[in-house]
Formats: sequence, C-alpha cells, structure tokens
Amino acid sequence: MKINENSNIRLINNDTYINRLVELHLSAFSNLLSGTIGKRFLRFYYKRIIKDGFIFAYIEDNSMLGFVSGIINEKLLYNIRFYFNAILGIITHIYNPNMILCFIRHIFRIIKLKGVEINSELLSIVVDEHYRGKGIGKILVETLNDFMMKNGVIKYKVFTDMKYSTGHLLYDKLGFILEKELCLIGLILRMYVKELK
Repeated sequence: MKINENSNIRLINNDTYINRLVELHLSAFSNLLSGTIGKRFLRFYYKRIIKDGFIFAYIEDNSMLGFVSGIINEKLLYNIRFYFNAILGIITHIYNPNMILCFIRHIFRIIKLKGVEINSELLSIVVDEHYRGKGIGKILVETLNDFMMKNGVIKYKVFTDMKYSTGHLLYDKLGFILEKELCLIGLILRMYVKELK
C-alpha cells in the first residue's frame, strides 16, 4: 500500500464517520476507561471533539484507515455535559469487571497530574490494525503538528499507557519528550510533550 499524504481530511460533519471513529477507538482502547463506558458516550465524545477540537482522518477509497484527535484548549471539552455523559456511561456499564479498575486508575491519574498546565492535547490516535506500520500514524501526527502551530500552540501533551498501547514507540520516534511516568495500580502511564518549532 502506498501512503498518500493528501489523504488526511479534517472531519467537520458529526455523522458521516462517527461510527467508524467509535469502532477504531474501541479496537485500540477497550482496556481503558473510555473504551469501557459504551458507544453512546464515545459518539457524544467524538461529536464534542469535532465541535470544540479537531479530528483528522486518513481516508482511502472512502474508508477511514486511521485518525488523530486533539484539542487546543482542554477546558472547552471538559464541562458539565461531558461529565454527565461520562458518569451515565460508567453507571450503565458498571457490570463490566474492568470498569471499576479503569475508573479508579482515572481518578488517580487526575490527582497525580493536577499541576500540569499544558492545555493542548493529542487526545487519541488510532490506525486500523491492518494498516499499522505503513506510516499513517506519522502522517497523522505531522498533520496535527501543522494544525497546532497554525493555531498558536507551541507545546502539547499526549498520554499513553505501556500495557495496552504501542503509542510510545511512535512518540519516541517522532521526537516527543517523556515528561512524566506514573504507576496507576499496575498500569504504567506516560505523559509525552511535543514542542513545536
């Protein structure tokens, strides 16, 4: 497969690719809190990101092979509606045995990262498992970097875990700086920072 650098598009429509975003998210993050609280929450979440942040999708032949999502100011995303939908998702999926552990880890993460003052964030990056290792992730990050710089961002953060994700391999390769490493009840979480020039 030849990678086409012009295959990245910014999603501006809430409905066209929302189910594919949710599908890709669940394929990559099923063992984390966002992957355990249901499709309803994820549809809400990605619609919010399209509205208040941004999503760039890598699309070939009308098929989304990957995407990157982010926010310039995280305060736009996390409001009362966000927390209401998250709590509703937690309550309706409380039967999931992984849910409680994920929720407790998330609370510890919030507490341990309270002093972080970087508001811009790469929220998620996912490439379909059949197309990984072909350079799509790199193209998505470069697109995100260009967008961030055009919007005055000089530094942004991204979180990745060391148990369920291979994101750290991409971040190390693309010059991200490891800022913090936390142990969250058996899960190592890393916070990387990307400084844009």
